[in-house]
Amino acid sequence: MERFRATVERFRATVERFRATVERFRATVERFRATVERLRATVERLRATVA
Repeated sequence: MERFRATVERFRATVERFRATVERFRATVERFRATVERLRATVERLRATVA
């Protein structure tokens, strides 16, 4: 029973680490999206300037 409990605890810790990784990935994706939006806005301004 004790070994099972230890396994469950290790599994829980792994799940927590995975969740943290997913959260970091989500934050990275959000930053990337914001960067793409800024680039898009810049391109639009340049197009307006050229036109």
